[in-house]
Amino acid sequence: MGSHIDKERKICDGRVTIYQRTDVQKATWHCRIAFPRQPHIRQSLLTTNEKEAERMAEKLYRDLLYRYERGLPLKRIKFEEVAAAYFL
Repeated sequence: MGSHIDKERKICDGRVTIYQRTDVQKATWHCRIAFPRQPHIRQSLLTTNEKEAERMAEKLYRDLLYRYERGLPLKRIKFEEVAAAYFL
């Protein structure tokens, strides 16, 4: 299986990687964010503009860093999942 990543760059002290995928029709930017002892967060930034992608990735990183520092889950949990866990 080959790599489908193009124009990869690291920002935010290496914790965030922004890249374009080559296996899609529209070359939108994506990001991968790493926190210690957590799975990588991957998200499409839905833009083809590199500067805007960098700004959006930095904002997403700051939002997730806030949650990480307070011990909150990094991924959103659906209400149904929380309710099911509570009532079981």
